[in-house]
Amino acid sequence: SFSRLVAMIREGQQKNEFRGEVDPALAAFMIIASNVFFFQGAAVMQHLPDIQFTNDAEQYCSGVMDLFFKGILQEGEDPS
Repeated sequence: SFSRLVAMIREGQQKNEFRGEVDPALAAFMIIASNVFFFQGAAVMQHLPDIQFTNDAEQYCSGVMDLFFKGILQEGEDPS
């Protein structure tokens, strides 16, 4: 549930596993939203040529979580 995910993120912040300035509810919402989008957008994704994860929810989830935790910038790159 949403509340449990928020609590897990808060716990990770308390253990210094996650950045403290991140809003736990926003992070939880983004995780859930990406999953909802995957299933709601399945019919559209069938027609997008560059998508390799259309029929592979596990591949999609792994990719989303990798982006979520590591970001898109090269390690050490300044985002400003």
